[in-house]
Amino acid sequence: MTELSLHDDENLMSLKTNIEKIKTAMISTITHSTRSHASPMHTVSVDEYGALWFYAYNDSQRVLDISENNFVNVIYSSPEKGIYISVTGYAQLISDRKLLHKYWDEDYRTWAPDGPDAPGLYLLKISVSEAEMWDVETSAMTRFAKTTIAKIRDEQPNLDNHVIYHH
Repeated sequence: MTELSLHDDENLMSLKTNIEKIKTAMISTITHSTRSHASPMHTVSVDEYGALWFYAYNDSQRVLDISENNFVNVIYSSPEKGIYISVTGYAQLISDRKLLHKYWDEDYRTWAPDGPDAPGLYLLKISVSEAEMWDVETSAMTRFAKTTIAKIRDEQPNLDNHVIYHH
């Protein structure tokens, strides 16, 4: 396991690039009865600070949960790409119309037919505390090369494909 800082631009870019390869996440919230509730959501953006952005209606179950406990877990999974990401952080509802328009894409109209000015439409911003990423594809492709190089150098190969990013 490797631990890295999200304050480093290269680390942040690596996490962002991998999230953008997947786009759809399961967001897990804690309900008022302290049960976990997860639902799929499309990632609208990962900003320059590493915050995750989603659209949400203010009457949805996840928004009700977040109003009581804003700690969330966001899971990205792509078996075909060999990438798995778990993000923990704190969610907040953003009603800023300028931002709603900034992140808007016409493809979202099937989900929000009234567009970015739809009543009750908000942005859900997740400020990342920590992220974990497993890159199985890369480790599978590079395992042989790393093992060979380590043998030549008479060292143990570093085959770790698990990275933890801290904010």
